[in-house]
Amino acid sequence: MSCWTILEINPTKDLKEIKKAYSRLIECYNIEKDTNEYTILTNAYVKAMSLVNTSVKDMSKCLSNNSMDYTYENIKSYCDDSLDNKNYISDFNYRLNYIYTNPTLRFSIDSWVELLKSYMFINKDLLSILEKDLINYIFIHRYIPHEIFLLFDKYLKFNQRESELYEKYPKNMVDFLLQEINHPLNLSYNYLSTISKDKIEEYLELREKAFIYSSDKNVIEYLSKAYSIYAYDLDLLRLLGTYYLNKNDTISALTYFREALEINSSDMYCLASFGHLLVKTKQYAKAILYLEKYTSKLKNHLNINALTDLALSYYYSYEYFKALDLFQLLSKLTPQNTTLNKYINAIKEKIENVPNDKITPSPMYKRFITSKETILINKLNEIYTKFQLRIDIDNWKNLLSYQIFSLEELSFYIEQIIIEYLTTHKFIPNEVFILFSNHFKWLDRKKELFHMYTNLDINILFKNLYELNPLSYSHLKDIDDETLNHYLELRSLAFYSLDNNINETLNYLSEAYKIYSNDYELFRIYGDYYLSLDKYDKAEKYFTKSLSLNDLDYYSMYRLGIIFSQRQEYSKALIYLEKLSLIKKDIYFIHSEEFLMEIALCYYYTNNLILAKKYFKKLRLINNSLHFIDIYLKNINYRLNGVNKKAIPISVISNPNYNDEHIFLKLFKNSKRKISLLFT
Repeated sequence: MSCWTILEINPTKDLKEIKKAYSRLIECYNIEKDTNEYTILTNAYVKAMSLVNTSVKDMSKCLSNNSMDYTYENIKSYCDDSLDNKNYISDFNYRLNYIYTNPTLRFSIDSWVELLKSYMFINKDLLSILEKDLINYIFIHRYIPHEIFLLFDKYLKFNQRESELYEKYPKNMVDFLLQEINHPLNLSYNYLSTISKDKIEEYLELREKAFIYSSDKNVIEYLSKAYSIYAYDLDLLRLLGTYYLNKNDTISALTYFREALEINSSDMYCLASFGHLLVKTKQYAKAILYLEKYTSKLKNHLNINALTDLALSYYYSYEYFKALDLFQLLSKLTPQNTTLNKYINAIKEKIENVPNDKITPSPMYKRFITSKETILINKLNEIYTKFQLRIDIDNWKNLLSYQIFSLEELSFYIEQIIIEYLTTHKFIPNEVFILFSNHFKWLDRKKELFHMYTNLDINILFKNLYELNPLSYSHLKDIDDETLNHYLELRSLAFYSLDNNINETLNYLSEAYKIYSNDYELFRIYGDYYLSLDKYDKAEKYFTKSLSLNDLDYYSMYRLGIIFSQRQEYSKALIYLEKLSLIKKDIYFIHSEEFLMEIALCYYYTNNLILAKKYFKKLRLINNSLHFIDIYLKNINYRLNGVNKKAIPISVISNPNYNDEHIFLKLFKNSKRKISLLFT
């Protein structure tokens, strides 16, 4: 097939007709899906364009050719290559400049699509030249809508070729290009169709400067000059309104925001700002019109300031029921704002009960909050009610990735839901409390939480954070779900009864054991129960049983070590205490006074004096008031230095009047007396 057959036109040298045919046919294809068809059509277009500059003889030769090789190199047989390249480059740059200098075309994505489609399938060398020309041009003529830059990226893959671009082009050009694609300024080009061609570049430069240097003292010069050139741009009017709002020039701010709303009556920023200014000037009834329109359009976020303005407008317009409803909601969203309570109390003094006919449909912002809350509660219930999900910390971590946790305006509201859930549902792993504490910074905000959430049990929250929960749940995976909660309740009652009501402990343990007999922590509670009754043999039995089910039960190791140490079976005690001393995890009892004392004594009475000295010194750092530490250390130093000293009896611990030196002198005097008697 000839190029004319593919383009569905008769042979011609009319450039406009060729371009028109190509544009019409190219719309039928998808560049990503119909790559082959794209290539064929574009190559036909390239060949037709090249033939425009050929002779009649060359044209005849082309027409007589029944088969066509759809490559750019084939064109060389019909026309001069250098001339063809110049034409392509010239044509591209002409069209590029024509589009840019015509505001209607510049701000229309269709004109740019047509331009880029026309040159996508030419040879790579020529395409590279055109790309360079494009980047140079838009670097100088930079006022182009963001969607056009995204279009450039779609066709030319700029983001994917970042390293290549920095090698080929100047850094400032590439920086600008990637900035416009990925992080553009928040300025639109939607309201510039009627601006003068001669003034558009100057205007856009002034507008951009005003946006970038909004805090500069000269910003009003940029704004005023831009306004004198063109006064019908929503973005400029927003900038002017914001400038005067920040300057507390209410009248001027009202003027510009009013002009902005005349251009776009649904602009969210202008509605909220204009409504705020009306509240500021005590035009409450008028403010309600704009603020209600604003809040009705809220979908994916909340504006606390706008809702507060609306609540105040309701209040001062004597719409007390609406005001009360909104103030109560705001008190949940911003519990730190105690001023809201004054309005709530004042309204409650004015009205007693809300009649049914006063109940109004839930506004958009409230439905937004309710929907988010429902999603969160449902997810919490889903995790909690399925025990296997509850004990897996990853499920709680995934919860934090939900969009609701990224909504700053709902952060306090969500925090209250989480606190209430954690403090009203039993048997939640300690790690979950720590997870949410890290997210909400609870340990740094203790006083603040007590002050803000008087209706929540904050004490339970911090009890779970400060006190390490001795009971875990991850090993209870094979308990029947129907009996699980009953078992956990009995186990918990048994544990806490050790301190409160030890007479009931054994009953709770027995009932729990009937339900499930493979919980090492249950046997640990058994061990503590018998230990509290000084029944060391039974305590040893249950702690040993616990270790047989979980060889990493450090608490049972610790208790067994203490039991054997107090029995003065020091070698047996060290089997467990030494294991604990080698553990790198931060387990609280490894650093306790009791542990350090017992392991020091065990090493001392097994004649490992160096390690005994080490642990007695650690013990002194924790509690330097223990009278026996220095006695032991002095005895150890004597013995390590070769002095023949006897081991100190264990009774020294309970004898505050014990004096090793006194006993030594007494023994020395007695020995001296015996020797003198011999010689006598």
